[in-house]
Amino acid sequence: MKKTSQTPLQHLLLILTLALLAIQTQAQSPYWDTNDTTPGSGGPAPSGIWDLTTLRWNNAAGDASSAAWTNSGVESAIFTAGSDATGTYSVTLGAATALKLSALTLNTGSLTLTPQTLADGLDFGSTNAALNVAGGASLSIASFVNGSAGLTKTGTGVAILSGSSLPAGAYAVQAGELQLANGVTANASTLTLGAGAGVTSTLTLGTSTVFNLGGNITFSNANTPLAALIQGGVLNLNGTRTITTQSITADPDLTIQSIIADGSAASGLTKAGGGTLLLGGSNTYTGATTINASSSTLLVQGNSASIASSSALNINAASTATIGATTDTLAVNRLGDSAAITLTGGSAGGATLNYNGADLVHTESTGALTSAPRNEPSTNKLP
Repeated sequence: MKKTSQTPLQHLLLILTLALLAIQTQAQSPYWDTNDTTPGSGGPAPSGIWDLTTLRWNNAAGDASSAAWTNSGVESAIFTAGSDATGTYSVTLGAATALKLSALTLNTGSLTLTPQTLADGLDFGSTNAALNVAGGASLSIASFVNGSAGLTKTGTGVAILSGSSLPAGAYAVQAGELQLANGVTANASTLTLGAGAGVTSTLTLGTSTVFNLGGNITFSNANTPLAALIQGGVLNLNGTRTITTQSITADPDLTIQSIIADGSAASGLTKAGGGTLLLGGSNTYTGATTINASSSTLLVQGNSASIASSSALNINAASTATIGATTDTLAVNRLGDSAAITLTGGSAGGATLNYNGADLVHTESTGALTSAPRNEPSTNKLP
């Protein structure tokens, strides 16, 4: 085989090409650095201003010459260079315009991004707003966060959003916790929780926070015994939605402690997937509650848990609804007094309705109880 050798010019061109690629990679993933060529980011609390002129962005080690933010929209902001930023610190967004980026990562410490004026904030454009917060770290964004392609939270740390606006589109909490502060409104086309093995996923809504759904909720967390949680605030369905839960070791697999409400239209809830869904809030949605065939279990449990506004409860083959728990300490009206209950068996198995109360005298009034396919309706008062 004939061996070809590079000319000196070809060798030089190769070196220059590799160097250019390295510079481009650094430019697209710059690291926050307040001390220029000195390694690290500038100490445990490297506070500063993030604008378009101050030289605050460097390589991963923080030992090169710092550069200004280009605002091209393709850069991924990483906090911070080195590993010394382990404390609590703040960075002021002070460009007097939206800072454009494609992702934001916090590796250590507790960081707050604060706007200098109402014009200051973050803009992910048509790119999914990727927020990666490492375990033990906490990221708080007090400015607006604009975008049209949704938001994805990764990493086992906590991200807190409290600004005037949030991205529209599909939301995903793959790991850790995403907190939407009190008074914030989110408009999501869909909501997905889970994705990785061995991590929990939590969406926390402030007391007056509203999370508007334009689509369905999915929990899918392969190869892990850890569950997911939605808590606080109001979850508006805005139409009948399907909640799909994967069956994992945890029980329940997905817990929703938020108040589930109609939103813009009378709305129902359909449980799908083989996992267990627990509704623990005082829910107000008015449409039917349906458990699809072979969809395992729906639990309505907890001292505030209720689906009393739901017009009907439909339990299909090989599925179970359990209303109340023996550990509940309050007698709550959990089912609507006129809500029709239908149990439909099939080749996959029967349909099961369990009722548990905290005391022996508590009763639950419902509408007609129908066991299909026999269609023998009767008015029932569950003991």
